[in-house]
Amino acid sequence: MRATRAVWVALAVAAVAALVVSTGGFGAGTVERPVDISVADDHHAPVSIWDPGARGDAANPLDYRRTPPVRGRDTVTVLVVADRLDAPLTLRVRNRTGSPVAVTGGPTRVPAGSAVRLDARVDCRGRDGTTRVPLTLTADGDVGVSARVRTNATVACADDANRTTASRSRPSPRDRDGESAT
Repeated sequence: MRATRAVWVALAVAAVAALVVSTGGFGAGTVERPVDISVADDHHAPVSIWDPGARGDAANPLDYRRTPPVRGRDTVTVLVVADRLDAPLTLRVRNRTGSPVAVTGGPTRVPAGSAVRLDARVDCRGRDGTTRVPLTLTADGDVGVSARVRTNATVACADDANRTTASRSRPSPRDRDGESAT
């Protein structure tokens, strides 16, 4: 009987020890999974981007090709963006540090499978002529998708100060005939 009692005591101690000490479970693990990554140009990517001001840029889905010249601070289309994902996106755009032109735009909503003109407030900072502007495009999706894309946009700046001075220095038709314009 003593042997049976010793066996029961040993089993009871083992049971209590098993409850107190870890039971062989694990808290972390490493699993390898294959991942396929492919690179696509801007026009075929899940978030496709076109610069409507660039010459020779592939035709965008909206067939929007030109942006009017910026005079001072205007809101103009800086990019055309297509959402090829299964979820709508919210877009924002800003110029990158050191940009010669200030650009701020968004938020602009893009329904899934659609394309939109991304309008932004542009300040040419007194520049005149066509300028390539380095931008950061941020796209946030409703399903946890988020992307930051560095791209460029072509902006046509028309410095109002230069244009006003030039138009004032030209003689009017009356001045050219020798009459005073009073």
